[in-house]
Amino acid sequence: MQSFADGKIALSGGWGVRIYDPKTDDLQRICDFSSRVTTQDNHGNIWVGSFNRGLYKYDRNGIKIVHYHPKLPIPHAVNSFEISALFEDRSGVLWIGTIGGGLSRLNVVEKHIECYTEAQGLCENRIITFLEARDGILWVSTHGGINLFNRSSATFRELRINGLPSIQFATVSAFFMAENGDIWLGTWDKGLWVIDSRDIDRAIQTGQVRARQLKHPVIDGELSVFRIVEDRDRHLWISSNRGCFEYIPSHGDFKTGQWINYTHNGDDPNSLCSNFTTDIYPDTVTDNKTIWIGTRSGLNRIVFDADGKANCQRIELAATNARERKVCSSDAFISTIHCDRKEGGVFGSQRSAKVSSL
Repeated sequence: MQSFADGKIALSGGWGVRIYDPKTDDLQRICDFSSRVTTQDNHGNIWVGSFNRGLYKYDRNGIKIVHYHPKLPIPHAVNSFEISALFEDRSGVLWIGTIGGGLSRLNVVEKHIECYTEAQGLCENRIITFLEARDGILWVSTHGGINLFNRSSATFRELRINGLPSIQFATVSAFFMAENGDIWLGTWDKGLWVIDSRDIDRAIQTGQVRARQLKHPVIDGELSVFRIVEDRDRHLWISSNRGCFEYIPSHGDFKTGQWINYTHNGDDPNSLCSNFTTDIYPDTVTDNKTIWIGTRSGLNRIVFDADGKANCQRIELAATNARERKVCSSDAFISTIHCDRKEGGVFGSQRSAKVSSL
């Protein structure tokens, strides 16, 4: 799910891509092929990364402009039909992560594509996610480790992360850069880690950083992290396979703080629907702080009262749009959540192509 500059929301999934307009509650069909990721560049163009058909570019009205795929002549081809990640950096360059074809760099204005694979120094050709650090270095998470890409020299440096032995074999699934410059790493099955900002500044020269594992009775080497976000109070929220975690920094210092673990309790209807939490979205519109939490068994909302007390609510899902109507059950697998600027929450369900506004 991707929020666009005009307030519309792009939804991508196995059923294709639809553009949802919160003002009219309408869905605009873009394509019907299976799509993993969608983004919008600063010119308003819509980019769709498909599961097995390459990369598509549409204008803001949904009219197809270009189809990029491996069978095109170089320098206008991406290296794979399977697109896993899209990211536009601060300079307007589009970065394309693929499964099996490495990383592609697309100059949107010149329409020139440069491809980087293991032959150019990438440690693995399956890309997971990106982070643009403050110094402009691109952090690229792959299934084989993290690469740092120096755009001025167009070179990769494989990053060695020191710490406990488990971090050396971790697959990074989520990045977050804190205000103090520290980078948080969420991993699959290896827990949650933090790299100090002083190490980050030297990483491109040394190729090494030291990470420390965050300590909590539940956060250990078997924790899988899917999302790390920040709310209006600068508290961090982490979705995982063991519930949702709220991290409250001490006096604005991210190095120390308090952990709160929100979990499922079968005897408590006000607990989370499931311990397998997928997406988190801090609502920026409501007067009282509100956190939306998607799980594989439904949607939750945590509302904080004036005294800071958390009230967890389970949300019953209902189909409201007659167009492309699907059944939304109360135990739907929620894969993504987005809050628009004026209307409140919008969620997407993995088991349904339906979008509902709350």
